[in-house]
Amino acid sequence: MSINEYDRIMKENIEPILLPFAQKLLGLEGAKYTSIKDDLHITIERKPDFLKRVKEVGESQSYVLQIEFQSVDEKDMVYRMLEYKSLLLRKFKTEIRQYVLYIGKDKLRKMTRSLEMKGISFEYEIIDIHNFEYESFLNSDNPEEVILSILCNFKNTSPQKVIAKVLDKLQELLRGQNRFGKYLKQLEVLAKLRDLQEETIKQTSIMPIVYDLETDIRFMQGNARGEARGEVIGKEETIFSVIKELLLSNLLTPQQIADTLKVPLEKVEKIRSQL
Repeated sequence: MSINEYDRIMKENIEPILLPFAQKLLGLEGAKYTSIKDDLHITIERKPDFLKRVKEVGESQSYVLQIEFQSVDEKDMVYRMLEYKSLLLRKFKTEIRQYVLYIGKDKLRKMTRSLEMKGISFEYEIIDIHNFEYESFLNSDNPEEVILSILCNFKNTSPQKVIAKVLDKLQELLRGQNRFGKYLKQLEVLAKLRDLQEETIKQTSIMPIVYDLETDIRFMQGNARGEARGEVIGKEETIFSVIKELLLSNLLTPQQIADTLKVPLEKVEKIRSQL
């Protein structure tokens, strides 16, 4: 997998958990969020990972909240954040609050949070997820927060035990829901940042199936191939339903869905365009 492909997968899987992160770690529970266009076109183009207009409870004025996730301890991050700040100020002309969520494996050493030189005084906030104990996320009722446990401080608990706890909690929260496959995929991607992807996949493959198989994405794959029940799916509406669920799960690419179900890629793409 190339660096660009990995970055794309990381962004795709981390974006859904940034809002729960903002609510939990920045104390923004109950705040109102307004979506704003996040492409910054001036003489250069930048696309923030997370950009919202926020109005906190009891406050009359809103501000723009920017959060960047960072898996590499980058020494030039302060210049990139200054660049973002300048573009955001020019566009929105309001208070800008900036945070970098560091989720990398290595200890944070190079990244600095401020820049001081003649004519410039700039700073932003760095939040190192290593500083948070995994239980603070594991005990959440939000699956997006639960999977963040894999990136936190395990204290004296073994990685194997933490992974098992995360999988148990996901099963508890998602029993009977077809979103289970989606969060397994996200957990596996995050686990790679801690060199725990192999162990995560191993535990996933042997975990007890206590949730509803009828709605689990892997069951639908087997059912669609006629293997799960020994039946052959012939009804067009059934094929449509299975393709739709596979697309919504984000577990497989359109090409993989077409190959698995033995249907033309054009059929999958057509259904995808309708979602």
